[in-house]
Amino acid sequence: MELPVDGSSPVHQQYPVFDPSMQAPYGWQVNGTDLGSGSATNDLQLMPSSMQFQGAIPTANPMNSMPNYQIPCLTYPQTFPDCQLHHNEFTMGSPRNKGWHPNQLKKETWVPVGVQNVRFSKPPEESSYDSHVASNQMAFDKDLVSFQKNPEEYPNGVVPEILQESSAVRAPHTNPIPYPVNPEQMLQVHPFDSCLKMSTSALFEKGNSLTNIGWSFYNQPITPSATESCQISPDLDPNMVCLNSDPEYLGTDYQEVASLQFQDVVPSSSYSPHPSCSTFKMDASKESEHQFMQTGVAEMDSNSLHSLSLPIGFEAMGPPDINLINQYSNDASFLKPPDICEPVTLNSQSQLLQPASSINLCPWPDVWLKLPVSDLPTSDHGKSFQPCNNKFSATYNPGESKGVSLPLTDQQVKLVDKPEGSNEEVAALCNLLNTLRVKYPSAETQSNCGLIRSIVTVFPDELLWDWRIPVTIVTDIFPEPIQTSPQAGCTVEELIHTIVYNAQQSFEARNDYVLKLCDAEEILQNPCTLGSHECLQHYLKLGNDIRLQLLRHSDLQKVLARTVGDDQSPSTLHQTVTIENGLCKMSLSRKALSSKLNSYHHEAKSLLSNQKSTGRVVDEVKAICYMLLSVETKEITEAIQQLQSVVLQHQKASFHTVQLPNKQDSLTQAINELTAAVSQLIQIYCNNFDTDYQVAHAGAMETVSVSQAELNTTPLNFNIYAVHGIPSAWAASYENLFVSCLLIYGGKELCQRVKTEEISITKSSLFLVARWNQRIYMPVEIAQLPCEVTLNLTLHGYRTTTGNYSDASRHSKNAESLASVSMPLYSSKLVLVQNTKLLCLVPANTNQADSLILQINFPASLLVTFLRPAPAVEYQYFTDIDEVSRKQITNIQQKHSLLLIDKEEKNLLWTKRSFCNSSNCFLPLLLGSAPSRGLGSLPEIYAVLRRWNLSANPLESLGLLLSSFSDQELRQAAVQQIGTILDDELLDYLPQLVQAVKFEWHLNSPLVEFLLDRSIRSIRVAHHLYWLLKDGLVDSRFKGRYSQLLAAVLCCSGKAMREEFDKETKLIDRLAEIAEKVWAADQSKRSALLMKEIEELEKFFYQEHACRLPLNPAFAVKGIDASACSYFTSNAVPLKISFINADPLGKNINVIYKSGDDLRQDMLVLQMIKVMDRIWCQEGLNMSMIVYRCISTGRGRGLVEMVPGATTLAKIHMKHGIIGPLKENTLLKWFQEHNPTEDLHKNAVENFISSCAGWCVATFILGICDRHNDNIMLKTTGHLFHIDFGKILGHAQMIGSMKRDRAPFIFTSEMEHFITEGGKNGVRFQRFVDLSCLAYNIVRQHTQLLMNLLELMLSAGLPELAEVQDLKYVYNNLRPKDSDAQATCYFTSLIKESLRSLPVKINFVAHILAQMKLAAPDVQPTLSFAPEKYTLQTDALISSAVVCGYEKKIAPHKDYFYKIQVKREGQNEETFIERSFNQFDELNKQLHCYFPASELPRFPYKPLIGLSKGRELARRRKDDLNDYVRYLLNGSPHVAKSDLVYTFFHCFPNNERPTVSPSPEAVSHTGKLSASTQLCISWENSKLSVMVKHVKNIFLPDGSAPDAYVKIYLLPDAERMTKRKTKVVPKNSNPTYNEILEYLGISSSDLSSRVIQLGVWCRQSLLGAVNIPLRSVKLDEEKWYRLGNSLV
Repeated sequence: MELPVDGSSPVHQQYPVFDPSMQAPYGWQVNGTDLGSGSATNDLQLMPSSMQFQGAIPTANPMNSMPNYQIPCLTYPQTFPDCQLHHNEFTMGSPRNKGWHPNQLKKETWVPVGVQNVRFSKPPEESSYDSHVASNQMAFDKDLVSFQKNPEEYPNGVVPEILQESSAVRAPHTNPIPYPVNPEQMLQVHPFDSCLKMSTSALFEKGNSLTNIGWSFYNQPITPSATESCQISPDLDPNMVCLNSDPEYLGTDYQEVASLQFQDVVPSSSYSPHPSCSTFKMDASKESEHQFMQTGVAEMDSNSLHSLSLPIGFEAMGPPDINLINQYSNDASFLKPPDICEPVTLNSQSQLLQPASSINLCPWPDVWLKLPVSDLPTSDHGKSFQPCNNKFSATYNPGESKGVSLPLTDQQVKLVDKPEGSNEEVAALCNLLNTLRVKYPSAETQSNCGLIRSIVTVFPDELLWDWRIPVTIVTDIFPEPIQTSPQAGCTVEELIHTIVYNAQQSFEARNDYVLKLCDAEEILQNPCTLGSHECLQHYLKLGNDIRLQLLRHSDLQKVLARTVGDDQSPSTLHQTVTIENGLCKMSLSRKALSSKLNSYHHEAKSLLSNQKSTGRVVDEVKAICYMLLSVETKEITEAIQQLQSVVLQHQKASFHTVQLPNKQDSLTQAINELTAAVSQLIQIYCNNFDTDYQVAHAGAMETVSVSQAELNTTPLNFNIYAVHGIPSAWAASYENLFVSCLLIYGGKELCQRVKTEEISITKSSLFLVARWNQRIYMPVEIAQLPCEVTLNLTLHGYRTTTGNYSDASRHSKNAESLASVSMPLYSSKLVLVQNTKLLCLVPANTNQADSLILQINFPASLLVTFLRPAPAVEYQYFTDIDEVSRKQITNIQQKHSLLLIDKEEKNLLWTKRSFCNSSNCFLPLLLGSAPSRGLGSLPEIYAVLRRWNLSANPLESLGLLLSSFSDQELRQAAVQQIGTILDDELLDYLPQLVQAVKFEWHLNSPLVEFLLDRSIRSIRVAHHLYWLLKDGLVDSRFKGRYSQLLAAVLCCSGKAMREEFDKETKLIDRLAEIAEKVWAADQSKRSALLMKEIEELEKFFYQEHACRLPLNPAFAVKGIDASACSYFTSNAVPLKISFINADPLGKNINVIYKSGDDLRQDMLVLQMIKVMDRIWCQEGLNMSMIVYRCISTGRGRGLVEMVPGATTLAKIHMKHGIIGPLKENTLLKWFQEHNPTEDLHKNAVENFISSCAGWCVATFILGICDRHNDNIMLKTTGHLFHIDFGKILGHAQMIGSMKRDRAPFIFTSEMEHFITEGGKNGVRFQRFVDLSCLAYNIVRQHTQLLMNLLELMLSAGLPELAEVQDLKYVYNNLRPKDSDAQATCYFTSLIKESLRSLPVKINFVAHILAQMKLAAPDVQPTLSFAPEKYTLQTDALISSAVVCGYEKKIAPHKDYFYKIQVKREGQNEETFIERSFNQFDELNKQLHCYFPASELPRFPYKPLIGLSKGRELARRRKDDLNDYVRYLLNGSPHVAKSDLVYTFFHCFPNNERPTVSPSPEAVSHTGKLSASTQLCISWENSKLSVMVKHVKNIFLPDGSAPDAYVKIYLLPDAERMTKRKTKVVPKNSNPTYNEILEYLGISSSDLSSRVIQLGVWCRQSLLGAVNIPLRSVKLDEEKWYRLGNSLV
C-alpha cells in the first residue's frame, strides 16, 4: 500500500473510524462500531486472556490531548504475517468449556488483577468480540496488588474476595508486571517527557465502555474477526494452564523464556477469515532486492514499546531503545528508568509502522500445559525468575500433557552500553582524550586563556632597532588616541608601561593591561618585541595604519575558553564520527538495532507457534543484516538453510503421525542457532566499527594459547570469505572477481602478491555476494613480520564479454581494479589480528559502488604478541674515514631525499653508519638506507637512533614522519623533537603533519597525541587543524581516519569552539550556494542576483550575530557590506565579499570566495613562501614579502584574503594602451605619480627591490608557471607579490610543443628600468642581484626542510605534486651540491636570461588584448596618475580652467609642468593644479577611446618645426593647451562633464611638486667618482677561484656607458697563458658579472708568490686596472678594489 503524504494510515470505510479525542492506557485497545453509544453490552477485551469483563469507572478528570508522538518507522517496509486460523469451537470432535474457575488455581499461579468498580462476569457461551489487545500492566486494587506481589499471603490458592465475587480470573499464562500500577499511575505524567501527560476522565465516564472507542495502537483500522472465548472444563486438572498468547507475557524485564505455541489445523472458512494484504515496494535507491509487505491492521503487545521485549535469546541492559530515526519518523527520545512500566499515548497524527511480528488478527488456540511453580516468572518484588531446564512434551490431549516443561533458549546475549566505543582502537583514542583533558583542565589559564594571541616571528635584534613602527593607541585612560612611533625592538610590555606611566597609574596596574588590534580579535604578546609580531609586519607592508586598543585583562571576552561543563562531558567519538577503514553508509544506533531485533523476536516466536513459514523470520534477519552493512556471514547462511529445512520437514509430515516434541525441539534448536548467528554478526560489527554498545557474552570465553611473534614460524594465513554489499548491476557487468593480497611495510612490498581464485557473483540466502571462503597463505612467516606491517587487499574484476571468446582470450584482458583497503596486522597493543574483520572497500573511482564490505576471518585460537627488539651493541664509532668515502657521503647527503638515492648509495651510507653523525649526515637518509627496515635491521636502527643528537636540528625529524618510516619508535622520536617547536612556527608545518597522519599505524599514536595536545592549548592550532581535516575528508581512502581525528579535535576544543566551527561551516555552505547561482546566471543578471543573495545572507548574521572566518580565527564579522560586494569576470566567477568587522573600531574585511578552483595548491605555494620568508627573517634578511592568507574549505572551494590597495600589472599596462608592456618606463611613471616626494619614491624603490628579489627566488624554486601581468600585483608602496598558482613545479602551459613560460621567472626590463631609474643608478641593480643571490643561498641551506615538506605532500592528491619527478624538479632548482659562489653565478645568469626574455612581454600583450575583450562596455577608463576617480557629484561644476604658466621640475621626473587655474561654481577660492604634457596626452587618448563618436578638440602632438624641445617649446605648448582646455570644457556636455575630465582637473595632494636639484646618484660620474670592482677570491684543493661580482663607475672617455668586460692574468705569466675573461655587459656603467674564473693546479705554497692582474676593457680600450698580490688577500671574502688608469 502507498503511504499517505502525512504518514498516517489509510482509512477504509468498512472499519470503525478512529476517534483521536479519546485515549486508552498503554496495553489497551478499544474497538466498537457504536461510538459513544454508552451501551453496557459492549465488552472490553483483554487479549489474550480467555475471560471478559465489562463495566465503567466513573471519574471526573478530563482527558488531555494526545502528544504528537511517532513510533519510529524502519527504513524498509515489512510484510503481513499469515493470518492465524481461529480455533474452531468443535476442535477434535468435542466442544470446549469456556469457563475457568478461580478455585482451580494454586497459589503459585497468577490470577488476573481486577479493576475496582468494574463488574466482572463470565462471558456467554456464544459471545464473540472484535479484536484482542494484550496487556499485562493492569493492577488496580491494593489487595490485588499485594496478591500479585506477595502470593504467599494467599495460601491454598485463596484469592482476593473481589475476584471471587466477580467469578473472574486472569489467564494463567500471562505475567504480572514488576511494578504495581493503577489507571492513574499508568496515565500519569511521564517523568522525563511532558508530552506523555494525560488523564482518564473521558475514558472512564459513566455510560461509556472502553469498547465504544475505536482505540488502536497504530492508527490503523481493525479487521473484524469472529473469535471465541476459551473456557476450562470443570473436570480438568487445576494444575493445567492454557498457552494461547505471545510468549512475551511469560516475562517482563526478565530473561526471555521461549514458549511453544501450537495451532490447530482448521480449514479456512468464513468463521476464521483471512484478511487480504496490500503491499508496496521499497525505493530502488535504498535496496533493489528488498521488497516487503506493509500491513494496514495490527495489534501491539504491551511490551513492544516500553517493556524490554527482545528477540529470543536477547536481553537489553539499561533503558530500552524505542526510537529509530529514519526517513519516516521524527527524532523523539523517550527516557525511562529500568523496571518501570509507563504509558505511551498516541494521537491521530502518529506515524506508526509496526513490526510485522506484532500483528495478531485473532486469538491463538489453546494448548494445555502443566507449569511447575519454579518455572513461572515473578515480579521483582518476589523471588527472581529461574529458567526451567525440564524436558518438554505436549499433545492436544490435556490429560496427557502432565509433566511438560517450558523450553528455554540455549543462547542468551545482552546488549550493554559501551560509551567509550566498542572498537578497541577507538576506545584507546578516547582514553587518550581523557588523559589530555585531565592534563589541561579548564581552570588552567595558561592552556585555556580563551584568547587569540598574535603570531610572532623571530628577528635578529640588530635588525629590529633599525626601524620604527607608527601606532595609534586607543584607551579609556586618555580622552584622545595616543600616537607614537616606538622602535621595533621595543617590547609590548615596555610600550604598555610607558603609556600607563604617563597616566600616573600604579606599577602593579601595568601588568593588568594588554594591547589588542582594532581590526581583529587578536592580542599582542607582552614579552615579545613589536617588530616580531606578524600582524604588525603585515600592516606595515600593506601601508595600513596600525591601531591598537589598550585593555585590561578583566575586560577581555574569553568567549572561546573551555568550561567546567566541557571537562565533565564524556570523551566519546561514536556520536560524531564514521568508521576508520571506510565510510559507513548509515549510522547504526542502538535504538535502531534494538527496534529491529524486537521485530525478529516476535517473528521467531510466531514461527514457534504456527510452524508454517520462515519467510517473515528470514525477512527480519535480512533487515538486520542490511542494517549491518548487508553482511551475511556463513553462520547466518547455514542457520537460515537449517531453519528452512526444519520447517519444510514439518510441513511435509503428517500432523497425526509425527511426534510433536521432536519436531518442536528441532525447530527450537534451529531458531536458537539463527539467533546465535545474528548475535555473532552484531558482535563482529561492534568489534570492527565504532558503536556505543556491544554484545555481552553469557558463556565462557574460548581459551587461547599465547605465543611470541619471533618464535612463530607459521606463515601468515587467513580466510577470505566474501565481499558483501555488491550492487545488483555488478551481476551483469562483471563475470569474474578476485582479490589480491599484499604485505606492505614502510611503503615497500614484503612479498609477492597472492591472489584468490576467480569466482562469479552469486545470490545467497539474503543478498548478492562474491563468496570465496578460501584460505590464503602469505609467503612470509609471522616471525619475520614487522609490527607495523599492513595487509593491502584489492578487489579486481573482469568485465562481462559478449560473443564467442575462448577462456584464453577472456583472461588476456586486463583485470579492472574495483576497490581496495589496507589494515594493520597488529593492534596498538602489539597483538596479531584475530577473529573476523569487516573492511569497507574504498572504490577505485567515484563511479564504483561504495558499499562493498570484505569479510576476512583470521585464526582465533592463538594469541600472538610482538616484542620490540632491543638496540644492538653498536660497533666502535669512527671519527675519520678515507677521503673518498667522506666525499661520497657528502654527495649522498646533499640529495636530501630517499627518493633520489639509488641502491648503491644506500648500501654505502649504511655501511659507513658508524662515521655518520648529526654534523655530516641527515638521520632520515641514514635510517632509510637500512637494508630492510624490518625486524633484521631494527636493532641497528635503534642503536643509531639512541646515539644521534636530534636536538641539533628538530625540523630534520620531519623526514622520519614520511611513509618510508613505519616503526613507531622512530616516529615517536621525531614527534618528541617536533614538540620543541613553538605553536607560531608549528602553524607553518601543520598541513604536512596532517598528511603524516595517513602514514600512522593507528590513531592512538604519538603524532596524533601531539596534534591533540597542541590543539587543546592553542585556539589557532585547533582552528587551522579543523579546516585542514575538513578539507581532507574528501579523500575517500582516509575519510574515516580524518573524521575520527576531527571528532577528537572537537571533543578537546570545548562547546564554544564547536559552536564557532558550526557557524563557520554554515557560512561557507551559504557562500557556496550563492557562488553557484551567480556562476550559472546570465552575465547581465549576475549583479542583481548577487545583491539579492547577499540580502538573504544577512539573515544568517541576524540569527548568529557574529561569526569568525576560516581564514583567521581572529577575523570576527557581524554582517556584509552589500555595496562593496561584486564578482570577478574570470571563468570561475569568484565573489568579492566585504564583511563588516565585529569590532566597531575595525575596518571591513574583504575576501574572495572561489568556487570551482582547487585552492589546496595555492595553500601549499603560499605556505612554502611563508616558510622561506621566516627563514630569511631569522637570518636577518627583510624581503618585504606580502604573503596573503588562503584556505581551502572543501574540494573546489575556499577563501582568499584580499590585499587592500593592490592592482595588477596588467591594469598599469592598460593605462598606456596595448603596447604598454613593451614600454620601458611604465612602472617608473606609475610609481612616480603615486610617490611624489623623494622619501616616498625612495622607500617604494627599496620595497620593490626586496619584494621582487624574494618572489623571483620563490617562483623559481617552486617552478611557478603561468606568470603574466594579470597575476602579478603591485602596491603604491613598492611591494610586489604574485597570485594564482594553478601551475607549479614546471608544469607550464603548452602552445603546441612549446612552453608558454620560457623565462626562469618574471623580471622584465621595465622592472630594471624602474630600479635603476632608466640606467642612472646602476648600483641599485647590483643591490638587487646581490639580494636575490643571498636569498637564494639562504634558502638552499634549508633544502632538507623544503624537500621534507614537499615530500610529505605527495600523498595529498595535488594535481601537480604527485610524482618523484615533481620533487626532483625542486631539488634541481635548489642545486644543493653547488657552492654559494657557484649558486650566485647561476642565479645571476637566470636574472640576465629573464631580462632578455621577449616571450614574457608578448605574453603580457596577449593578456592585455584578452582583458580588453572581456571588459564590460560600461567600464570607464581611468587616468594612471589619478589615485581615485572623481565625478561632477564629488566636485563642483567647473566654470572655467586656464593654463596660466609652466615650470621645469625634476621630481618625480624631469619635465615641464603646466599650472592650471580652475574655478568652480559655488566656490569662492580658485584651485591650481599641475599637469605635464604627457598627462594631457593621456587624457586625450582616453577621451578618444571612451567617446569615439564625439567631436573632440585638436591636440598638439608634434613640436613646431625649428623649435627646440626646451623652454620655447613649453611656451608654445602652453598656448595650445589653453585652447585645448577651453574647447574641451565648452564642447559636448557629456564629454565636458565626464568622470575623466573631472578626475583630470581634480586637485591631487601631489600637485605642489617641490623643485629640487638632482641627486648625486642621478648625475654622470665621469671624472668625479673613482671606478672599482668587487671580487671574491678563494682557494680549495689546488684550485684558485676568482669571482668577479661587480664593477661600478666605469665610463668611456666621452662619458658614455661602455660595453665592458673583465680580463685577468695570474702573474708571473711570461707566455700570457693564464688569461681569463668574463662576458660582455652592454651599455652599462655599473655592470654585474657574478662569474667565476678558475685556475687549477695552484698549490698553497704558490699563492704567496702569485699576483692577479685585472683589467676592465671595452673592445680594445682599457678602462681601469688593478694588481692584487695574493699574499695580502683574505680568502673567501668579498672586497672592493679601486681601479687605476693603466696596467702595471
